[in-house]
Amino acid sequence: MGTPQTTGVFNNLGSGSYDITVNDSQGCILVMNGQVNSGSTLTLTSSSSPASCGQNNGSLTLVGQQGQSPYRYFITGREEATGVFNNLGSGTYSVTVQDAQLCSVTGQVVVGVLNGPDVNITNLTQTSCGRNNGSFQVSTISGNGPFRYDIGTGSVTDSSL
Repeated sequence: MGTPQTTGVFNNLGSGSYDITVNDSQGCILVMNGQVNSGSTLTLTSSSSPASCGQNNGSLTLVGQQGQSPYRYFITGREEATGVFNNLGSGTYSVTVQDAQLCSVTGQVVVGVLNGPDVNITNLTQTSCGRNNGSFQVSTISGNGPFRYDIGTGSVTDSSL
């Protein structure tokens, strides 16, 4: 783990899995995984709404971009044509968007718990030709700042959101 930073933007990433840690000012911690895959220009943007503690009332929304429509959206064991998944408990979900050319982007999205840190992972860009040019952005949407982000590679950012 490196020195914490103040933004959730991580650029020039190679393909692979990144462990992301977000700390808020009250010591609450969210740990999740971000995946940057090699391949097409297809991108996946996600957002989530937190669940109440012990309830299945959270949701997440997936949006495919820069690929060939129509898109298919999947989370762990389930497909939704609209990309909107409701009635979810808090936790980490494996998500995939697939375009009409069968190109796909896979990652993980966290449905947080109300009153804890919650984030969106957006602008997920895959690497091309083995280069370290993948990226994603982590945006904190709830919790008590300032926040600290870590992708498990020593690249850490802080946020005063």
